[in-house]
Amino acid sequence: MTQTHSLLTGPPPFDEAAEQALIGSLMLLPTGVDEVAGLVTPDDCYRETHRAVFATLRQLQAEGIPFAADPLVVLRETQRRFPAACVDTDLLSRLMDAVPDGFHATYYAQQVRDAADRRRVFHACRETLQRVQDASVDPADLLTRLTDLRAGRGGYQLQPMTSAEFLAADFRLSWLVRGVLVDGQPMVIGAPEKTLKTGVVIDLAVSLGSGTPFLNHPGFGVPMPVRVCVLSGESGGAKLRAAAEAVCQTREISLRDCDVLWSLDLPKLADPDHLRGLRRSIESLDIRVLVIDPAYLCLMAGDTQGRAASNVFDTGSILLDLSRLGQQTGCTIIVVHHTRKPEAKSRFSPIGLSDLSMSGFREWARQWLLMNRRCEYQGDGRHELWFDVGGSAGHCGRYVLTVDEGQLDDDFNGREWNCRVEHASEAIARIEQSREQFQQELRDRKRLEKLERLNDAIGAASPGGETKSRLRELAKLDTADIDNLLDDLLDRGAIEACSVAKGRQSYPGYRRASLGESERLGVTRSSDSLLVPPDGSAGGQWVGGSVPPLIGGRSDSDLPRPSSPGVRSFKRDERDSDQPTGFTDDRFLSRSRPADSPGSHPAGRHSGSGADEESVEGVAARLWLRLRGHPTADR
Repeated sequence: MTQTHSLLTGPPPFDEAAEQALIGSLMLLPTGVDEVAGLVTPDDCYRETHRAVFATLRQLQAEGIPFAADPLVVLRETQRRFPAACVDTDLLSRLMDAVPDGFHATYYAQQVRDAADRRRVFHACRETLQRVQDASVDPADLLTRLTDLRAGRGGYQLQPMTSAEFLAADFRLSWLVRGVLVDGQPMVIGAPEKTLKTGVVIDLAVSLGSGTPFLNHPGFGVPMPVRVCVLSGESGGAKLRAAAEAVCQTREISLRDCDVLWSLDLPKLADPDHLRGLRRSIESLDIRVLVIDPAYLCLMAGDTQGRAASNVFDTGSILLDLSRLGQQTGCTIIVVHHTRKPEAKSRFSPIGLSDLSMSGFREWARQWLLMNRRCEYQGDGRHELWFDVGGSAGHCGRYVLTVDEGQLDDDFNGREWNCRVEHASEAIARIEQSREQFQQELRDRKRLEKLERLNDAIGAASPGGETKSRLRELAKLDTADIDNLLDDLLDRGAIEACSVAKGRQSYPGYRRASLGESERLGVTRSSDSLLVPPDGSAGGQWVGGSVPPLIGGRSDSDLPRPSSPGVRSFKRDERDSDQPTGFTDDRFLSRSRPADSPGSHPAGRHSGSGADEESVEGVAARLWLRLRGHPTADR
């Protein structure tokens, strides 16, 4: 027992002289860094200061920064990159004095590597001895472990399958969330900053832990509840709990009943000790899905090899260890990650894996969930997002997601989580149809404005009528417009042809027709003309087919038509613009004022909010009466 105790508590073997000689050689002759790259790594050094200096030399050589026999450069860079290592000038002087030149770096590197291998055996033996004292461990496992150590099978071992074994192996896939998340494959959830990543992650965790559909969408069902653990390093406990409670309230379930674990601490993914501890936790707690939010706070944490987030080989090695962790424990790993800042022209477009920041993530992800805004966030709690899912299992889909979080009150309450998911193809079709409807309203408005100018010109003419050329000048219309409008008014009986005397000659002209009693009820809209006989309704209301709702499931009344309830009408002083003030293309496609908001109007009529506002049908009705000479036509 005395020898066992000594082995368990004593220091591991290391060769400090070889470490000093190796680093001193590299400081004198930087080309040696490339020569020993395949033999030794900074982690093979025992001393932390040696690991920090070695890692700095590798980075300087890779970045092309000269440092040959220049301890000041090495000191400055080491202190900047590894401030916790406490490297000083005395250490660097001792390292450079350890060797006369830098021509034997390969020899010293082999000695350092041998010492590192001995330490690995030492730690393996220590772990085995510790397990010997555990009566629950099967002795056969200990003997197998010792046999592997003796045969040198501590590292990679090729264990291929025959074709028959490969064919018989069970590689069946199963859903954790239908159409979104496959069991056992690493996932990346990516989006720009402040795009509801954490909120969607909490919804996903609650769905998995309770067996309710993800985002409350029937197509994203959860076949079976599983235990989920959320590791969050950004949001804080108050935000996480409020968001989780809002999601549960929408599902009409209790957060207490959801099989979800929560932690505000993140592991250091580049630290082997942290990965081993994380593995023990996953196994002991029986965690089936692990969410790490966000990646940038923990990916390179604990690294002692000088690896860079911009190097795909460096990040790839860390992410590979994370994949192995999932494979060994049967846990699905989900990493939440940021994307690069989008260009102005693609701010509101769907994103892809190539938009993820850092390197290695798009290659590592076997499945993904990517989000981006469809329009500018207005601060009202309503988020409109593109929502893309896909994976190597073959599932893929593009959706539009609308989330209403509500408004936070003075007591930090009021948060909600109301979601609506639609297939993007259906939403885009609705957008195009709505856009065309809106454009048609604009064309109708311009035509009515021209009719109003023509009406003013006819009113300014003598009762006996006026010639077409003079009416065109007074109304400021071009030839095509005047011909079209006059023909239309003639067909509708609003005006009549006449002879206009000019001096001693007479010319063809036009004047107002008399107004019949049956035509005092207003006008309606038809598919082939602007002004038609009324349909018997005294409201002067548009008629025609309804328009499908916009993205987010809004009804017809939310469409930004000049005459629709709940939407501001055109102003008469905006007649020369291409579209009404207050509307932009992006906002038209995504948002309009709700029908019950202040300033909205009852269905079927338009009240107006001032003397300068007027609906399209109101303009048409007033023009009809004025063109027929009705005395109450003017407002």
